[in-house]
Amino acid sequence: MSHPETVAPAAEARAAILDGRTALGIELGSTRIKACLIGTDGGVLAVGGHEWENELVDGLWTYSLDAVRDGLRAAYAELASDAERRLVWGWRIPFLFSALLIVVGLVIRLKVAESPVFERLEAEAAERTQRRRIPLTRVLTGHPRVVILTLVASLGFYACQGILTSWGVSEATTAGVAREAVLNIQGLAAVVTIVVSFAAARLSDRIGRRTVLTIGGVLGVLWAFPALVLLHDGTAWGFAVAVVVGNGLIQGILAGPIGAYISEQFPPAVRYTGASLAYQGASTLGAGFTPMIATALMVAGGLGAVAGFWIAVLVLGLIAVRLSREGAVLTPRA
Repeated sequence: MSHPETVAPAAEARAAILDGRTALGIELGSTRIKACLIGTDGGVLAVGGHEWENELVDGLWTYSLDAVRDGLRAAYAELASDAERRLVWGWRIPFLFSALLIVVGLVIRLKVAESPVFERLEAEAAERTQRRRIPLTRVLTGHPRVVILTLVASLGFYACQGILTSWGVSEATTAGVAREAVLNIQGLAAVVTIVVSFAAARLSDRIGRRTVLTIGGVLGVLWAFPALVLLHDGTAWGFAVAVVVGNGLIQGILAGPIGAYISEQFPPAVRYTGASLAYQGASTLGAGFTPMIATALMVAGGLGAVAGFWIAVLVLGLIAVRLSREGAVLTPRA
């Protein structure tokens, strides 16, 4: 009696094969040799097979040892090819779908009209004949304080991402959380981040960017140490609570208004350059170096040192936010 195959998802299949958490079964059937590689949950990871025929020897239907050996090799070769196909292409499918998102984003951007402020500036620029300084020079010489404040204010957002998304994943798997669970939880946290970001952005239109960023920063300070403890308890639920609250809720609150907050700090003439400099600089320093710093602090001082570093970054961000001006034109509640 045949049973339908339960094929494991590509990410799970890849993790199981690379970790060696598999079992190989081989059936020497009358007309076909079948090979099947399964995971610990019984899901099929790869299959292979080889057709063969028996021979009448001395009045008995049988198979030669050479036929058995060649058949096993052929079945295993087909199974290995199937496993390689899943490893090579299975994990690439999400990236291929992301190309569609790029097209959608490009179409949306082309359909969005520039704001009246930028249209006016563009018209004025076309009328000018005198040479102008490089925008980066104008930002750094004319608005250094704003550059520093917006860059520091953004570090808390990227510190949450670097610690929980990059460094935290490595720490959780080392503590014993299964990779499949980590991937699924990270996906759930990403969905929560998107929802919370939209809500936080909308709320910042009513109560101000600085207020929403302050709420997110304070919550981050309070959550830093509990999150690190949960990351290292070796359970999937502990990792889930740490990441969903840290990435999903707190990082979502910070992510919602941060783009508008940075842009509104700069005058229109240098807004694009200034916002890019602050945002990308914070990305490089916050998300780029945070995992490395957290690893070094973990070795030197344990969870307390990492928590202290994380809290310090968030506090500096809070100070920068409170020292900056409110750029949002607040809309009254309907």
